[in-house]
Amino acid sequence: MKFRFTIGRKIGTGFGVIIFAIVIVFFVQIKNASNSIEVVDLSQELDDKIDDVYDPSLKLLKNLEEKLILSKNYIEKWANEESKSTEGWKVEVTEINEEVIPEIIKNLKGFRNQWPAKEVQILDTVIHDLDYLLTVYKEVRTILPDLASNDEDILTLSAQDLVNPVSDAERVYNSIQNNLNDLYTRQELRLKENKESLEAVRTRSKTATRFLFNLLIIAGVA
Repeated sequence: MKFRFTIGRKIGTGFGVIIFAIVIVFFVQIKNASNSIEVVDLSQELDDKIDDVYDPSLKLLKNLEEKLILSKNYIEKWANEESKSTEGWKVEVTEINEEVIPEIIKNLKGFRNQWPAKEVQILDTVIHDLDYLLTVYKEVRTILPDLASNDEDILTLSAQDLVNPVSDAERVYNSIQNNLNDLYTRQELRLKENKESLEAVRTRSKTATRFLFNLLIIAGVA
């Protein structure tokens, strides 16, 4: 009689463990399903920010910096060296100033709603300063449109004064570059933070999945 009682109690305990495990798995599945939806949404949001905001923003800022350096070098060359209007680099700098840089600025403006207020403020300052700088660069091109104009000393001196090392254009150029570096650093930091957050979300999702899998194994063994 005692033997039968022990067996029955073991069977009852075994069924109890199975039922308890099933109940836990059920509730964990519900919670995990809810968490999974939140994780997927958050993961997608972070992915979108990385792919649609921070990566392209950084590329545009880098491209603007490079084009601005090239433009400055060519305009100084324009003011200080005699050359034909058909020179390849003259055609290139005109295109950079009239088309490429304005297009980059247009694309950067498209991120204003996704950037923090401080970064938008810095961008607005860059745009304002660029308007002035490109106007000066255009004036240099206008004063010295061709090889013959270089023979006029007063024209050459006027163009050189606009872009000499102590000119307003030089000061504004340096200010733009400093602000671009600041913007790039800020965007780079946000990209890093979003990538770290995305990795944390994915790790949390994997941990929850492993926990559920282990519970299912326990229930099966029991």
